[in-house]
Amino acid sequence: SVLAFVGVGAFNSAALFTYVSASPALFIDHFGQPPAAFGWIFALNAVGLVIASQLNRLALSRHPPATIALHGSAAALCFAALMLAATLAGFDNMAITMVLLFLALGSYGFVSANASALALGAMPQRAGSISALLGAGAFLFGALASAVTAPFAGAGPLAMATAMAAGFLGAMFCIRIAVRA
Repeated sequence: SVLAFVGVGAFNSAALFTYVSASPALFIDHFGQPPAAFGWIFALNAVGLVIASQLNRLALSRHPPATIALHGSAAALCFAALMLAATLAGFDNMAITMVLLFLALGSYGFVSANASALALGAMPQRAGSISALLGAGAFLFGALASAVTAPFAGAGPLAMATAMAAGFLGAMFCIRIAVRA
């Protein structure tokens, strides 16, 4: 089950790094926003992630981390899939993209910390090794997703929405395996 949690972190990071690498070209080149406006857009999504992380802390007083991670993963996948569907249907405007990105990235805040805590708690005697696996998996998958997605970001949200949906789908698959074990 530890490796499944490592997979959750790796796929989640693929979705996050896709956003980080693709969003400048998407918002500046495709949506025509000035660089200063992009800074505010990026900050808004960062605030969403922080809010979700704080809400996660409150949710932990009532729900086990596995349940929160599972529901957060499902929400992230749902919002990324909606972004992909909207893009494919021709509704790739900036407002829809921003709202769905905010919600998908916020959902990420309920998954990452809980998956890491569950992985580390599964084998506390190997916490250092597990932490290294979590970090290596996250950066490897994040780098691969960024390299594949970023070159296409200026053409619109399709590449980013596809990669984020794929990342969140992989995370959902892994979290379902991890919580069953």
